[in-house]
Amino acid sequence: MSKITNLQWENFTETLDREIEAWDFQQLIDEFNHEIQLGYEMDNDGEKIRCKFNELWNNIMSAISIAVNIELPMKTVKYPGSRNIRHKLSFVDKTMRHTTKLGSLMRKISKDQGFIDNKDDKWINFWINRINKYNKDYNRKEYDKFIDNHKELTIPTHDLFSDTWIKNAKEVFKKRIKIDKNYLQAQRLRKIQDSIENRCNIIHSDIPKWLHSTQDNVKEHIIIDRSVISNKNEGIRLALDPNTIRTHAKDTFAGILRKRNTKSIEQDVFWSNIYRLKGEFTECMANLIDEITIGEWHQTLELVNTNSAPGPSGIGYAITGRSGMICMKFIAHK
Repeated sequence: MSKITNLQWENFTETLDREIEAWDFQQLIDEFNHEIQLGYEMDNDGEKIRCKFNELWNNIMSAISIAVNIELPMKTVKYPGSRNIRHKLSFVDKTMRHTTKLGSLMRKISKDQGFIDNKDDKWINFWINRINKYNKDYNRKEYDKFIDNHKELTIPTHDLFSDTWIKNAKEVFKKRIKIDKNYLQAQRLRKIQDSIENRCNIIHSDIPKWLHSTQDNVKEHIIIDRSVISNKNEGIRLALDPNTIRTHAKDTFAGILRKRNTKSIEQDVFWSNIYRLKGEFTECMANLIDEITIGEWHQTLELVNTNSAPGPSGIGYAITGRSGMICMKFIAHK
């Protein structure tokens, strides 16, 4: 996913506001608060309030999910014959959105009996077309194992908004909520199972990758903003001062983490000899820096085989042995 720009965040906020307004959350919130203010006993009406609260929360999460899919960077779809690239909602988001809009309509009708009387034929036809669209939501094969009878999910289009229609529509609404919940739960479990299977496959087929994934990744920056300090005089206290935290962290991690700059005073004899400075030479190494004498050079030539490998600078020892003193001194000191 690419980085999210400020413009994308602003568009996401505006879209989320429109979704919340379209789903009529405020009416559900007002009903929820009204029932709490009535002082219902939890023994009798606690389950009812809990269900409404869960419904409100699920609808809010659905609205956020839809706004994310619309505005934030995700997969894009290029529609044929169109120059615009738009984000395509998944069928799950569309179905949940239709369920929520149907529930919002049910609440408006139940709260205001004269709500339908003020609507014209155009508004009625609009909802007839929308209901026909809602009835096709669960025709996908992904929902088959969650539905026993598809006819029970059909919202009638005759006698629209009558008492019988409202009663039947409420039953369909409850069943849609249950199916949506079961489908999302099955999807979450499926993702968990896929993750476990993927991990098992990695363990069996790619052990180095598995070992690497189980190790903690090293973070470039670790922020320590508080520290628990324990000592005999002050006991245990929480330090918030940056300088105190820095000093305590340095003393604590110095003996745990490998340090690049080490002091010789902190090392034992073995490691001190290994990390000895290049400028310090032992007695056996001191002779190596002395200039070689002509006598030592003649002695070296007498010991070597003149027919073997070439001498200094690729010059054979047979030729070097017959050279003059100036040439020998030059070769020996080179």
